[in-house]
Amino acid sequence: MSMNDQINGPGWVTRLLSPSALLVLGLFSLVGALLFTGHGNHLIDALFYLPFAACLLMHLFMHHGHHHHHSDKGGRHE
Repeated sequence: MSMNDQINGPGWVTRLLSPSALLVLGLFSLVGALLFTGHGNHLIDALFYLPFAACLLMHLFMHHGHHHHHSDKGGRHE
């Protein structure tokens, strides 16, 4: 069985419709609805800071592999 058969097969549908998955999805939707109705103004106010948080996280995670090794050979990067 290939990787595509595992991903595209009918197994993910049965797992998504299992009683435990439906319970978790229902709880998340209930908590989200209660959070939005009780604290909607705070959530909308916090959306202003979302681009700043995204920039910070992208800067931290996207520059992860940039290790600059400076040598004494005329300032060249290796």
